[in-house]
Amino acid sequence: MDASVQNPPGTTDPTDPTTPRVLPVFAPTTSTEAEFAAIWVPRNSPFIGIATAPKDTTARYVGELQIYTSDGTTRNGSIRGRLQIDGTFDEYTGTLEVAAGGFAGEIGGVPVTYSGTLSDLYALDMNPERRTGTIFDPPGPGSWFTADLGGTLVNDASGVENTLNAGSQIDGVFRGTGDTLVGDGTFRITPNGGTSAITGQSTEADASVEVWADRQTP
Repeated sequence: MDASVQNPPGTTDPTDPTTPRVLPVFAPTTSTEAEFAAIWVPRNSPFIGIATAPKDTTARYVGELQIYTSDGTTRNGSIRGRLQIDGTFDEYTGTLEVAAGGFAGEIGGVPVTYSGTLSDLYALDMNPERRTGTIFDPPGPGSWFTADLGGTLVNDASGVENTLNAGSQIDGVFRGTGDTLVGDGTFRITPNGGTSAITGQSTEADASVEVWADRQTP
């Protein structure tokens, strides 16, 4: 988790344009879809209230991002990557830095791995949202987050590139005392070099995603 890689040339931290932000390098996850669900489902339980605020003014949350795959018509697997979210929070607004990588899983019964990192940095040309705030609808008030992501995942076996387009986003809430966040979203993926094993399409198509992350103890 401490290893890092420099961003592509010209990619800078929006909060400090003079200094490129260094993204973490994530070791591939070996969890299965069932193991992911065993963590995600209880954290997303409606019996766990939505936190009125994240745990601290600033915090790091670490967990997983799961992308469901399809053959173009039906689900046929999933891949998971390590997720890291660094947030700055207050009662009404805040900002997020989001990165995920080390994607691996099983598609159509075949183990697969993907190189590449997804990040809010790569969504800069999308005028991305990466915010937190407070909701007031019942059973609120509670805290929420949203973040646009960009980047390209390369299928290590086929070399097909899967590029996230504008509109790729994760959304969710902080639960319990704010120690956990959970959410979902949609990635709009365009393949280059062949058919995407993620969407089963050779043109732009959507893939559903789910995320969970727990606050790290300082």
